[in-house]
Amino acid sequence: MAHTLQLAVHEGVLSQRSVADVVALGKRIVGHFKHSQLACSHLQSVQKKLGMPIKRLSQDVATRWNSTFYMMESLVEQKRALAAYAVEFELPASLTANQWGILENMITLLAPFEQLTRDISSAEASVADVIPAVMALTRLLGKSSDADRGVRTAKEILLKAVSVRFSGVQSEPLYLVATMFDARYKDRYFDEDKKMCARDLLLKVVDEMMGSDDQRDVSKEGPPEKKTRTGSLLDMYEDILEENVLLEEQISIETSSQVNAYLAEATIPRRDSPLEYWKSNQARFPAVARAARRYLSAPCTTVESERLFSAVSKIVKVFQNNNPRCSTVFLLPGEDSQDSSDGIPSAPRMTGSLVSDRSHDDIVTRMKNIDCIELGRHRLKPWYFSPYPQELTTLPILYLCEFCLKYLKSLKCLQRHLTKCNLRHPPGNEIYRKGTISFFEIDGRKNKTYSQNLCLLAKCFLDHKTLYYDTDPFLFYVMTEYDSKGFHIVGYFSKEKESTEDYNVACILTLPPYQRRGYGKLLIEFSYELSKVEGKTGTPEKPLSDLGLLSYRSYWSQTILEILMNLKSENGERPQITINEISEITSVKKEDVISTLQYLNLINYYKGQYILTLSEDIVEGHERAMQKRHLRIDPKCLHFTPKDWSKRGKW
Repeated sequence: MAHTLQLAVHEGVLSQRSVADVVALGKRIVGHFKHSQLACSHLQSVQKKLGMPIKRLSQDVATRWNSTFYMMESLVEQKRALAAYAVEFELPASLTANQWGILENMITLLAPFEQLTRDISSAEASVADVIPAVMALTRLLGKSSDADRGVRTAKEILLKAVSVRFSGVQSEPLYLVATMFDARYKDRYFDEDKKMCARDLLLKVVDEMMGSDDQRDVSKEGPPEKKTRTGSLLDMYEDILEENVLLEEQISIETSSQVNAYLAEATIPRRDSPLEYWKSNQARFPAVARAARRYLSAPCTTVESERLFSAVSKIVKVFQNNNPRCSTVFLLPGEDSQDSSDGIPSAPRMTGSLVSDRSHDDIVTRMKNIDCIELGRHRLKPWYFSPYPQELTTLPILYLCEFCLKYLKSLKCLQRHLTKCNLRHPPGNEIYRKGTISFFEIDGRKNKTYSQNLCLLAKCFLDHKTLYYDTDPFLFYVMTEYDSKGFHIVGYFSKEKESTEDYNVACILTLPPYQRRGYGKLLIEFSYELSKVEGKTGTPEKPLSDLGLLSYRSYWSQTILEILMNLKSENGERPQITINEISEITSVKKEDVISTLQYLNLINYYKGQYILTLSEDIVEGHERAMQKRHLRIDPKCLHFTPKDWSKRGKW
C-alpha cells in the first residue's frame, strides 16, 4: 500500500506546472548547499546570527518516500535564513512570494500522505487499516479549504489518483474481513449494501474456522434426538448426512449470535490495540476472536518505513598508543575543514535506502519464502524474503536462467527457455576484463526486466529493502566469471545515476557460492575506480548491513594503510599528509577516512595537532592481509566514460 500511495503523490506533484516548477527550483537551491561545503558553512553562520537551530536542507530524491514533502518542509522552515543568505551570497535560484505560498500550501496538502505512510509502515499496522485509511484520505482531499490556493489542480489529481489506484480495496475479501474484525472500525466504514456483504463474508470465515476446529463447543442442552433407524446401509448414509446438517446449524447459530453481538457494540478508540481487545474479549466471542487473530496479523504493506534524514552525529574519540616502537604521521588541517560547527570531525551520515530503520521490523519481509533457487550449476538456499510471484513460493525449487535471470517454475520450462535465450552474458556494455573476470554496465531503464530480476535475486540475500519496481534511476555493475559456456554472474552493485549525496554504491552483493574468495572487496574496489574516473569521492549508502560494514571497513583500512605506509619522509622529518589528500588519492569520502582512522585507533591529539601512530601490530597485520588479497582491479583494463546524467537526454 505504501508504494501505491507514493505513486499517487508523484502523479499529483507533477500534474500542475506551477507546483512542478517550484519543486524544481527547490531542488536547485538544496543542491547548491549539498554540493558546496563552503555554502553550507555560510548558511550555518546565518542560522546562528538569526538565532535559528542549525539544520541542513533535505534533498528530494526520487527513490525516497515522502522526500519531496521533507524538502518543501525544510525550505519553508529555513525561509528566513535563505533570504538572509541571498543578501550576502549568490543562490542558483530564488522563489517569489507566490511560489513560497504554493510551497506552504503543498506542505499542507501532502502532510496527510506523510502521516499515513508512517502509520501504515508501523509495526502495529495491519490490513484492517487499509480501507479506513483510503476512505479518510479521499474524504479529506474532497473537502475545499483556504490552503487550496495555487494547488487546486494538484489536489484534484491527487484525489483522482488515490481513487483510481485504490478503487478495488472494498472488493477485496481480505481487506473487508480484516476491517470487520478490527474493533476500531467494524462495519462503520461501509455503506448499507457493503455492510451486508461484509457481514456475510465475516460469518462465512468464522464458520469455516469453526468447522475446521476438532474441539467444537456444544450447547448446554446437547444435540437434538436422532431418529431411530434400522441397521441398513442406506440408513447409515442418512445418519451421516443428518449429523452434519445438525452440526452446521449449531455452528451457524452460535457464530451468528457472536458476530451480531460483537457488531452491535460501540467501536473502541482508534489509539487502542485491536489485538489487546480480542485478548480481553476472547471468552465472550471465542469463535470470532480465533479468526480475528489470523486476519489482524497481516501487515498492510510489505516494505518498511525509511528514516530519510537525520542529524549527523558528532563524535570525539582520543586514542592512546603505549607502544614506543611505532611510526607517526602528522595530520595537517585541510583547506576546507568545516566538518562540524565546533571543528570536531563528524561521523558518516547514517541514513539512506540501503538499510531501513530497524526500530519496527516487518515480520513478513523478514521471513524466507523461497526454499531453493537453481542458478546455473549452483543451488542456493535463500536467507530472506523476496517478492517473487506468490505462486512460485510454494515450489520446492525455483529455476533461474543464469544469463537473463528469468524465473521459471520447473526444470522443463528452464530447458525450453534456454533453447530460445540468446544471452550468454548480462545485457549492457562490458567495461572491464582481466583474465576471467569481467564487469558489465547495465542501465536500469534500458534493461528494466533484467534489472528487476537481478534485484529479486539479490533480495533473497539482503536483509533490507531492495528497489525492484523502479530501476530507471539506477545503473547496475555486474561482475562475471568467464568459461566456455559463457559469463556467469558472481555479484553486482548498483548506484544512482544522479546522487546528491555522492553515493557510489546503493546495493552490493556477492552471491553465496563466491563469498569469502575476495570478490566482495573486488566489487568495492571497482566502485572506487569508477569514482576516480569520474573525478569524485564516493561513499556507499548508509547505514550498511552487517556484512557490508565489515567488507567496507576492511577495504577502507587496507587502502588507507597502504597510502600511509608508502609515504616518504622529507628532510628527515616525519611524513605529513592531510585528510583531503588521502580522500583525493583513494576517492574515499572524507567522513569515511576519518571514521576508519578512528576505528583503527590511529588518531592521537599531540601538541595542538592530530597525529597518526602506526604500531608494529597494525603494520604486520596489514602486510598479512595484503598477501592474501590476490584479486585486484587493474585500472588499465577499465574502459569507462562517465556520462552527465543531469541532461535528461542521457536517460
